[in-house]
Amino acid sequence: MTAEKKLKSSVWIKRAAMLVILIAAVGAAAPFFGSQIKTSDTSRLLTHRVTKGGLAVVVTEQGTLESSSNLEIKCKVKGGSTVLWVIETGTL
Repeated sequence: MTAEKKLKSSVWIKRAAMLVILIAAVGAAAPFFGSQIKTSDTSRLLTHRVTKGGLAVVVTEQGTLESSSNLEIKCKVKGGSTVLWVIETGTL
């Protein structure tokens, strides 16, 4: 090897060694600094355990309620007709 190549390789070796030492120092100091970080106080948070159950729907305002999609069935027979049956609510 020439003197110039030896000098370049020794510079890279020194840089790699410094990088390894720096990484080791950060790794050794991480647990110390990690324990110094204060955690937030969660004892004052309002929490509630969620459970599956029925949903009570309560209307507190006055007025009328109507479904969002109505279908009116009208008798077009001349003279009218009587109701033969009623379709159940929610039937498609």
